[in-house]
Amino acid sequence: MNKKRIIIILIVICILLCCVYYGNNAITISEYTIQSDKLVNIDTPIKIIHLSDLHNKEFGKDNTNLLELVKKEAPDIIVITGDFIDSSRTDTQVAIDLSKKLVEIADVYYVCGNHEKALNDNVLWEFEEEIRGIGVNVMNNSFCEYNEDIVIVGLDNDSLSSDDKSFEAIMENVDSQKYTILLAHEPQEIDWYASYGVDLVLSGHAHGGQIRIPFTNIGLIAPDQGFFPKYTAGEYIVDETTMIVSRGLGNSIIPVRVFNQPDIVKIMLSN
Repeated sequence: MNKKRIIIILIVICILLCCVYYGNNAITISEYTIQSDKLVNIDTPIKIIHLSDLHNKEFGKDNTNLLELVKKEAPDIIVITGDFIDSSRTDTQVAIDLSKKLVEIADVYYVCGNHEKALNDNVLWEFEEEIRGIGVNVMNNSFCEYNEDIVIVGLDNDSLSSDDKSFEAIMENVDSQKYTILLAHEPQEIDWYASYGVDLVLSGHAHGGQIRIPFTNIGLIAPDQGFFPKYTAGEYIVDETTMIVSRGLGNSIIPVRVFNQPDIVKIMLSN
């Protein structure tokens, strides 16, 4: 192989490596606006920042880059929809340290994902107690009123089954006249969520399909959905329920993203 060909190959490899690095570290912000007649008492739109599937990843030292982006948006609410940590390389301190900074920006609401549920029970309990003590609202199988118009519901990832009555029990106590936001890690259960009349579902889990086909909303593969999954990123509507799926921030089994940058979701709620 001549010298010129070797140089070309090395240049191509360098370009590919730069593209992979950029595609896995340059955060994008996906923006959505939602209006509802149920939001009768708000004078200005409510801004939600939705984070999902961090999997211990850090964007800059101590997640400085991620925090700067979130802080710049000045959200009213921050939600974290699971897989904040990674069960295969468990490091709860990354999530704990990030939580300390996020609660200084806005009210934070969290539900567990499948990776948290795969942890040792004591590790998970200690982690959730720690972030609860910091000020994070741990919402596994619970609900709370955010204001006069909005109820936030959190679904434990172990309750994602029609055989489990936890979700049904929660929704029996939620005022259907209020705007209901459901935090549920896995998006493929959208029909089930919609059957309870929730207004907005925020999910992650699919990692954007990991590899996305450019200029489309098509991802290659997602957990629990297989190849060419239906719910990978963006907005989906079933009956009166809107679901927004984050592409997530980190990686787990597959270590890289292709045409699928890390994702912060920004939602503006108005009447």
